Amino acid sequence: MYVGFNDGIEKIAFPKLKEIEGALVVEANPKLKEIAFPALVKVAKYVHIHDNRCLEKLEMPKLARVGAELSVVDNTALVHVAVATRTQPASTTAVEVKNNATATYANLFARSA
Repeated sequence: MYVGFNDGIEKIAFPKLKEIEGALVVEANPKLKEIAFPALVKVAKYVHIHDNRCLEKLEMPKLARVGAELSVVDNTALVHVAVATRTQPASTTAVEVKNNATATYANLFARSA
């Protein structure tokens, strides 16, 4: 799933989506404020959330498995991140989280497999 370079989108929400057979890439959406995948459990390839300058909120609370890397980079307004849970962290090959508004990620739980 790819959402990129869209000047008009402010929110991405897929409340019932549980699995993505490919990758999830959300990049360079200048007005995007929220990404919500409350039921998403698995992404077969990778997750890249990059360069969304107004993004404030990223929610994937049930995410359990990412086939490759989980990357959240250069989202300069991002302050609320909820990915997986402490008791069930997302399994992935690598995690890259940098250059976002928040310096702490108290609700981002992932482990390298």
